[in-house]
Parts: sequence; C-alpha cells; structure tokens
Amino acid sequence: MENFFNGAKTAQSMVALIRKPELPAFSPAERLLFQMVITYALLCCVAAYHNGILNRIDFFIYASSAAETLLAIAQVFIMYGCFKVLWWKATLRPRPLFRDWWPMLFKNLQIKDRFVKAVPLFISLFIFLSLFTNMKGLISYYGTYSWDPIWAETDRKLHFGVDPWRLLQPLLGFPYITKAINILYNFWLPMLIFFLYWQLVSHRDPGLRMQFFFTFFIVWGVNGTLVAILFASGGPCYFEMLTGSHYFAEQMNYLHEVNRQYGLWSVTTQEMLRDMYQKNKIMIGVGISAMPSMHVATAFLFYLLTARLNKKVGRVFGLYCLFILLGSVHLGWHYAVDGYVSIISTGLYWKLAGIIAKKSINRSGICLTER
Repeated sequence: MENFFNGAKTAQSMVALIRKPELPAFSPAERLLFQMVITYALLCCVAAYHNGILNRIDFFIYASSAAETLLAIAQVFIMYGCFKVLWWKATLRPRPLFRDWWPMLFKNLQIKDRFVKAVPLFISLFIFLSLFTNMKGLISYYGTYSWDPIWAETDRKLHFGVDPWRLLQPLLGFPYITKAINILYNFWLPMLIFFLYWQLVSHRDPGLRMQFFFTFFIVWGVNGTLVAILFASGGPCYFEMLTGSHYFAEQMNYLHEVNRQYGLWSVTTQEMLRDMYQKNKIMIGVGISAMPSMHVATAFLFYLLTARLNKKVGRVFGLYCLFILLGSVHLGWHYAVDGYVSIISTGLYWKLAGIIAKKSINRSGICLTER
C-alpha cells in the first residue's frame, strides 16, 4: 500500500511539473523582438511587391534545416538527461528512477520554461533568416551592383595607396596558411548556429540575451538588407563579373591555384554562388553581397557577448574576429572597408540594443542577473 501511495505522489509531481499552470509570460523585450520580425517581414513584402517579385518571397526556405536542427536539439537533451541520470547513479545514494530522479531531471532541465521561451523566437528567427536570404538573393531587383569600384578605391586610400590584400599577401600568401584561414573562416557557420541556440535557451541573464538578439536582428536587418541594397557590391571575387575589370585577377589566380592543389572551400563556394546568381535561383545560403560583411559583424557580436561573460573567453573571440576580418580580405570575399563598417556599426547597434533591452526588461520587472 505504501508503494502505491509513493507511486501516486510521483505521478502527481510529474504531472505538476509538466502541466504547471503559471507558464512564463513573454517580456516586453521579447514581444518587441517579435514585432521587429513582423515589421521586417512586412517591409520585405512591400519591397518585393513594388518591384513585381512578391511571388519570389518564401517565408520557409529554412524550414527543413529548422526541423533537422530541432531534432538535433532533442537528441542533445536526451543525451544530457541520460548523462545526468548516470551521474546521479554514481554520486547519489540509490533512488528509484521514476519516483525521485524523473522529477529532478525535469526540474533540472527547466524544460517548460526553456521550451516556451525558445520555440516562438526559434520560429521567428528562421522566418527572419528565410526573408533575409530572399532579399540578399534578389538584390539585383532592388538596385544595381555599382559600388565595387568605389569600395576598391576607398580601400586603397585607407591603406596608403595599396590594396589590403597585397599588404596581407607576404604574411598569408602561402597555400597552407591560406587553407588554415579558410578553415577558420568556414567555422563561422557552426559558431553562428551554436551562439543562436545557446542564447535561445539561455535564461541566466535575460538582459544580455535580449541585447544579443536585438543586435543580431538589427545587424542582419539593417546592414544585411538595407545597407547591402543601397551600397550593393560583390567583393573582389566577383569584381570581374560585375565590372568587367581584371583588377583583382592576380589575387583570384592565386586562390584558384591553391584550390587546384589543396582544395579551397572559399573558391568552390564562390563558384556555386556565382552559378546561383547567374541562374537567378534562391536557396539556403545564396546571395552576393560584400558591403557590409555579415561574417565580420557576427564574429564581432560573438566577441561582444563573450566579453561580457568572461574576459578571457572574450579575448579568444576577439582574436577570432580578427582572423575573420583578415580572412574576408585574403580569401577575396570582401574589401577591408566592408569589415571596418561592420565592426563600427555593430558596436553602435550593441550599445543601442543594450539601452532597448534594459528599458524593456525593467518594464517587465525581471532582474537582470540570474533568476
């Protein structure tokens, strides 16, 4: 009889954990994020309609990758739960799994809070990125790629009459160094995915979390869409295609030679994007845009976030941002000025986002430290 009552109490506790009525409400900051995504979506649709390409807008380009990512996250949670149970088994006195450990596991994972807070923002994020990809892939419908000669000339003026890639070539112009830089440059994508999902489920510092996402949406929405259209350029790797000039032929010949000998992902990716541009196709990750550099901007955002949490880790990501900046020039993706504009503007957006996040969080009455 005692075991029966213990089992009943366990079931009640599990139900209470799963169906606890007071679900966490969205803060004013989170609601503002949703409003930003809705506004961005409306502006994208208006711009597409005005240019007669509304039928090209796809809100769910990243739907398949979103589903795959959710499955991967679920697998991580399952593995974490198994590890936690094994850890308790090794360190705590023996306890019945379903009577004691199952409720402890649910409480430890904060499943409900994390799910409720993360999933709507997760969906908004993938809709936003789908629209961003649409806008980037259709830049030629909204403007013309006419700024490459201007940015190339600006680079020379800023660097005492010398192209930045020529200044870097004596230091980086060796196949194995180029290959290593390319690996670091391509590692940006898994780093981006990690930071996004980390902050999606993080509740340690609500203010910092909101500051990160406000900055991310502003950087990608304003810099990655508006500025990219107004100052449309393709970068050194597409200079010949867009202008007819062979000015960067020497740099691209070096990169193609390294690709023939050792394989260089940047070159193959540049060729793929050129093919998609010429075929006027929209798919995950496509689009040609140099000014400003989203790689540099996002890498700098990694630095700003981690520096607030841990100075030593921040220094590591500061160094990584420097490598991304150098790599963007050395690998022919960007002019140096693209990166400079990205760093300056992202720093300003970070300050602005901090003010917005602080005011929004204070309105909700949530403490900015760990809850």
